[in-house]
Amino acid sequence: MQKSQFGISPRWSIIPDVDNGTLANLQLVNWFSQGNLSGTNYVYGFANDGRLYRAQLGSNVWSQERFISAPSSHGNGLIFDQKNRLLYANDQWLGMYDGVNFTDLWKDFTLATTDFRQMDTYEDWVAIGNKNQLALLNVTDDSFNPNGLNLPSGFNIRCVKSGANGILIGANFNNRGVLILWQPNYIRSIAPWIWRNRTIQSVIPTDSGWIVITQGEIFFTNGYSVQPLVDKFPDNIGNTLTIINSVLPQGADIQGDKLIFWGQGAQFNRQKAGLYILNISSGLFEFVPVSNGVTFSVNGGAVFFDNNNFTHLAYTTPTPNKKFIGVLTNFNPSQALLISEQLGASGNEKVAEGVKLSYGISSHQTLTPNLTFDVSVKVCNARRNIFGWGVTNATSLSPNLLQVDGTLSAGSSINKAQTGDEVTILEGINAGQVRHIINIANQGTNTETWTLDSALPNDTEGSIHFNLSPFKLAEKFSLTNISELKELYFNVQNRIKGKKFLVKVLLENMPAGLMLELKDGQFIYDELALKK
Repeated sequence: MQKSQFGISPRWSIIPDVDNGTLANLQLVNWFSQGNLSGTNYVYGFANDGRLYRAQLGSNVWSQERFISAPSSHGNGLIFDQKNRLLYANDQWLGMYDGVNFTDLWKDFTLATTDFRQMDTYEDWVAIGNKNQLALLNVTDDSFNPNGLNLPSGFNIRCVKSGANGILIGANFNNRGVLILWQPNYIRSIAPWIWRNRTIQSVIPTDSGWIVITQGEIFFTNGYSVQPLVDKFPDNIGNTLTIINSVLPQGADIQGDKLIFWGQGAQFNRQKAGLYILNISSGLFEFVPVSNGVTFSVNGGAVFFDNNNFTHLAYTTPTPNKKFIGVLTNFNPSQALLISEQLGASGNEKVAEGVKLSYGISSHQTLTPNLTFDVSVKVCNARRNIFGWGVTNATSLSPNLLQVDGTLSAGSSINKAQTGDEVTILEGINAGQVRHIINIANQGTNTETWTLDSALPNDTEGSIHFNLSPFKLAEKFSLTNISELKELYFNVQNRIKGKKFLVKVLLENMPAGLMLELKDGQFIYDELALKK
């Protein structure tokens, strides 16, 4: 969901261009770059096994262009230089493609590494990370210096990004990171080093400086000082991993006031694995699941915004085992959800009665698709954790069943369910599907079986992770080609008592192109007498 002009609207979705089922041997793409070869604009991708891929600008048809295996390569770096030559950094050698010939052994870094070698252009130079050194290629005469700037031997340069004030170098030393502002005609930094207590992950240039992502914070810098943008993440506490713990150097990009980055699943709460969109102006996060609905152990690769308004994405999922190149679109997803803040003004006991929602159509909408979709409202009090989790222990015997080990509910505090609870499948063939438990058989045993309120598309595999939540279904409306949208009332029927409540709205089965907008909502409750 994203904030829209008059409310909240589900408008983000990830669409796959290609996967390893249609493009053989596809692996995770570390880098994208755009350039012009022989009068045609292309976007190239460089995967972590040394394979180069390309698609014509504006096209979703990708093909393998080259496999660099000798010299060895881990897709270390990629860029088009000022002469529109494709430069691809390997473990020890810089390769070059001029549109006619590939030269894999073009320039020798002299230092070998399987780590990243981020590259960027600056005036007539290309600056390239080279372990603890910064290599420089002068495109005027193709002279190459593998040691244009030398840092102490314990350092490793991860990020290299040019900007108005020079080249910002992000280097890491053990558990700390440092930002170094530098220009090629200087023998040392042009500003004091900026140290951080977490390692540098990604640097994204802006018109006035850079946005920096470390393992624990997101901030702006002009190379001389820093301004925090985010230092707290949803449901994160100290001494735990954050969603930005392992963002790749090109694992983030910026569009307007929105920072787009891959978040790794740190927990089973709101820190899911997938694509995050940070509104820099408001400080609010939005989450976009990947194309197959998986939100567990997603591995994000490169994020790249081309000048044809395509945001290219690379990502992999372990279950199912798939590798993707895709794009972020403004098309509505088939499913979207919203969880409210805590509701209920006073500290008195209350009973939930109902929820009113007012939907409209975004003013951006010009086409007129059918007004067909499902909308469910669910309510819970604040007396149980809303993000429990569990894992199946066998393939289900039927699509409306889940098999779990109930003995883990006591010792490991997982698979701890009650009738009516909501289950969200996080991976596998049913990833993204949401159901409610209507019966629990053999509870507390290793053959515990949950019956769901409706069948899943497929039998759920064994060892599949899921979220378990106390949200109880109030009511679901299935609207089919209605003439116009209307206010919807969801009757909770006085079933849930508490002092504070959370409301969850789930949209499903939306047709392509329908831009729904949630304009208003009310939570209705009856306040009970104050209890002693």
